[in-house]
Amino acid sequence: NELNGSTAPTGANENTYWLDNTVPTVAIYTDGPGGSSDPFEVTVAFSEVVSGFDASDLDIGNATASEIVETLAGRFFTFNLTPSGDGLVSLAVNAAIAQDAAGNDNTAAETWSEYFDNTAPYVTNVEFVTTGGSPTNSDTLQWAIALSEAVENVDASDFALLNSFGSTLSISQPQSTVIVVSASGGDLANKDGLVTLTTGGLDIADLGGNRLTSLEVTGGADERAVTMDNTAPVVSFSSDDYYV
Repeated sequence: NELNGSTAPTGANENTYWLDNTVPTVAIYTDGPGGSSDPFEVTVAFSEVVSGFDASDLDIGNATASEIVETLAGRFFTFNLTPSGDGLVSLAVNAAIAQDAAGNDNTAAETWSEYFDNTAPYVTNVEFVTTGGSPTNSDTLQWAIALSEAVENVDASDFALLNSFGSTLSISQPQSTVIVVSASGGDLANKDGLVTLTTGGLDIADLGGNRLTSLEVTGGADERAVTMDNTAPVVSFSSDDYYV
């Protein structure tokens, strides 16, 4: 079997090897809590079959996890997360916590996070800010409403006046937690008696979609009711006021 001074291979002891230098990747799939405190489903998906992954490898923020179910052997792992309270809920799967058949460590997953808010906003203070306060003969009334958290979807249709007719309401929002309501026109120029700021078609909500349900005040001043006085004083005399 010699050829030019060397030994020719016979092929009798040849071996074949599979080379794997591709690391497994991992991704997190979930629809999130959606404003509910109920458990929500999460799936951790690896790009190939791995071993060594379990619940201790989950890096969880502001939530608790149920038992992991292996829904596709060695690749897909499903469980529930339950938010612990308002705030940021997060989940991370770090690098090198699972390995493929060749011993390659996984890469880290992109961290998933979502702000969880299950608490509705409420009014903490209503101040009547028209110059001079109440009682007033001003043709324009103005209230500043302070809220417990940032709100959106605010417009004039959210408010109304009790015991006043024909007035026009407008709003501004100088801060995300403050709404200023102004009322003018209608019968305000000649109005006597109590006028009260109340709700209209209220659909104000916080950033999590929780709706404001009333203007009832918790903890602060409540100056929704204002006394209007547009009647000038009248001077009168009687004969008893004169002496000779």
